[in-house]
Amino acid sequence: MRDRIKTYVGVLRDNTAIVASVALFFLWLGITFQVPDFAVDGTFEPGLVAPWIVVAFCYALGYLVAVLWYRKIASLFLRRRFLVLVCLVMAAGATIDIASSWNTDFFGSVSRVAYVGSILMCLGTTLIVVMTASIVAQIGARNTLLVSVAGMLVAATLMVALGFMGVWGKDIARLFVPLAMIPVNLLVFKGMPLRQVFMRGLNKNTAWPHKLLATSALHGAVFGFYIVAYSALGVEGSHIAFNGVCYGIAAVVLGVMMVAAQTDFNHLIYHRAFPAMAFGMLLICVCAEASVLGVGIVAAGYAFLHLIMCGVCSYLSKQFDLPAPWVISLTTLFFVGGQVIGAGATTLSLWLEAPIGDVAACAIFVLLIGSLGLSGIRNVRFGWGVVRPSTDTSTATPQEFAVQYLALDAGLTSREMEIALCLAEGKKRKQIADELCVSDQTVKTHVSHIYTKLGIHSKEELIELVRERASSFEE
Repeated sequence: MRDRIKTYVGVLRDNTAIVASVALFFLWLGITFQVPDFAVDGTFEPGLVAPWIVVAFCYALGYLVAVLWYRKIASLFLRRRFLVLVCLVMAAGATIDIASSWNTDFFGSVSRVAYVGSILMCLGTTLIVVMTASIVAQIGARNTLLVSVAGMLVAATLMVALGFMGVWGKDIARLFVPLAMIPVNLLVFKGMPLRQVFMRGLNKNTAWPHKLLATSALHGAVFGFYIVAYSALGVEGSHIAFNGVCYGIAAVVLGVMMVAAQTDFNHLIYHRAFPAMAFGMLLICVCAEASVLGVGIVAAGYAFLHLIMCGVCSYLSKQFDLPAPWVISLTTLFFVGGQVIGAGATTLSLWLEAPIGDVAACAIFVLLIGSLGLSGIRNVRFGWGVVRPSTDTSTATPQEFAVQYLALDAGLTSREMEIALCLAEGKKRKQIADELCVSDQTVKTHVSHIYTKLGIHSKEELIELVRERASSFEE
């Protein structure tokens, strides 16, 4: 446990700039796209949802363009000036949106001007999401989770602070966060092989991870339900601060789980995040007094799943050699589409005067049935549909695949992966040295590195870890 924590701290220390970039990224999403206000004087106004859905639809169109033209726009991401331009577009959109809300006399038709600002923010955010997430995906699935957890904790803390500052605090943050992204992301770009990040796999025929896309759509639908339910229930206080607390809890829970147990993505998504969100909806159904707590649990579950999906996208990109910009754009497209469906369906139900508890009950049914249909022990092995089981030509045994998975997750080198597999098969150090034609001291050094990266102390622990992983890959 201590060695694992030490390894994780070292990863965060080596990727400080990436953590800062992720924190700004989550903060921008939190204060710009995840705090819509559908209530006036505490009364829910369904008519206010329509403008938000229009903006979300435009946001989805941006990702659709990125999915269709990712080969053409990938070269733009190599240019640092393009990064600066994207951040300036985001800042310009925020400036227009804020100015239109503060000076209605000057702008006249506020709604049209606000739409222009929102569309600019959506355009810039689409590109910054693809660039930032693609960069983070290159450091490996486990490290992606680590920096995402740390970044969300920082963002959550800042969101809580902004929540106490009122509207002006949020507006100032919306102006300066995109500008702060410029030097931070330029620093991140400086240490990254950009051509490998953005151009790898462009000529490969991509297969859609259909089960993961359905998961992303369900994830988005839960978020759509959450933001409408939050307004409909009339939760008091700052929405930003409320989100910040929920996101902080999600980051802490995932951080503790990463230290205490190395659970695979399939279990984290379908056996942890989905049931947690369903439990939050259950509280809304059965106990009016606990409805605010239920909304908070749904928000925390949503944030928890958001972090996991960051790691999954990294895993798909690295393990199956898929273009990172394409993977990020495609999964986010389905996520945003799910938002529109979830928010629209919830609003329509409330407009037809259905109690929020009944709406939550329907959402639970959809969520759990979806989880039941999408979960499966082969998801990790076959990339949630990237490789069909019927067409899988891999001759790797579950044990070999388990070692490959652990190697990718922990950042083992190819030689360390070879030695780890030998250790998992019960071979002794001298036998491994003879088989690989290296010295005993070389094997000893590699074994030490393997144990450190995996956070274990002995061959017995390695064998047990591989056995647990292999059991989840067996058909």
